[in-house]
Amino acid sequence: MKKDEEKLKIKREEVDVLITELNKQKSAAAKRGEEVGADKTRIESEAAVIELEKSTCQEQLDKALPALFKAQEAAKKITIKEISELKGNPNPHIIMKYVVDPMALILGRKLRNDIVIVKEFSNGKDREANRNGFDMLMNSWDQGGKAAFLDGDLVKDLQKMAREENENLINDEILELIEPYTRFKDEWLTADAAKNASQAIMALREWMIQIESFSTNTKVIKPKRLALRQQMAKLEIAMNQLAEAVAQLKVIQEKCDELDNTFKKTNQEKNEIEEQARKSKKQIDQANRLINGLSDERERWDKGANELSEMKRKLVGNVGLATAFISYCGPFNAEFRDLIANEKLIGDLRKMNIPYEPTIYQELTDF
Repeated sequence: MKKDEEKLKIKREEVDVLITELNKQKSAAAKRGEEVGADKTRIESEAAVIELEKSTCQEQLDKALPALFKAQEAAKKITIKEISELKGNPNPHIIMKYVVDPMALILGRKLRNDIVIVKEFSNGKDREANRNGFDMLMNSWDQGGKAAFLDGDLVKDLQKMAREENENLINDEILELIEPYTRFKDEWLTADAAKNASQAIMALREWMIQIESFSTNTKVIKPKRLALRQQMAKLEIAMNQLAEAVAQLKVIQEKCDELDNTFKKTNQEKNEIEEQARKSKKQIDQANRLINGLSDERERWDKGANELSEMKRKLVGNVGLATAFISYCGPFNAEFRDLIANEKLIGDLRKMNIPYEPTIYQELTDF
């Protein structure tokens, strides 16, 4: 019983420690769970806003992309062979000169640095008749236009500028500088007029017009896309942090589960020891009750034992007296029997110091 009590004490202490630690870990898990839940709700809300903004930007970009695709197709039509033909043209068409100028602006090539307004004509007949003239910036053919066709990377640069990833190379300043040329795309700088100059010039005009269209349409969404990329980067960091927090919460929860299993096991052991102690105590209580119940009989048992011992001590005398009385006193009358029993038989017992029951003779004759 004492060993069981010692074991029970140890197990109760272990259970108390486990309960304290388990409550501590569960409290930490609950707190961390609330934090993770709040972070998850916030991040999901931010992600929804970002996704909406992304969708809006993509929708606007999808509207602008056809122009970029047209610019790419136009750039593919301009080959090194056609560039060589343009380079060798001794008398370039006026349309060719005014297509090359905005091309040079977009590609960052050299142009004249003064502003001179001149009257131009889209063809020789109009010039001779002095009709259908238009005021225009003096072209830069002699200053850099003809030299542009000497650049071996011209075809590559035209294709490069028509790629979506290079959209930021064309800023508001470049769009402002090419506007005086592209404003006449439906007047004298038409596709048919460019085609009269050459197929390459028509493709170059289309490239310029579509580059401007794409850049103008994406000008509004460029800052949005930049901000969106920044927000996406922040969201990625937040998502990584959330994943890390979820992992930490998982570790805490696993520790709680481990502690909970240990607590259940230890508590079960404690309950088993308590049950064993209860059974032992019950057995001891039953034994004590039995002992206490038997203690009331002790005096009687002691008395009976003493009486039995006394009877055993007097047994020889009593048996001797009884057998002698039966053998020798039967035929005689009462007076003679009393004489024989008291004087002879009992007298002999006294002389020989043989114990006997003083009332034995009375009991023999009491009938």
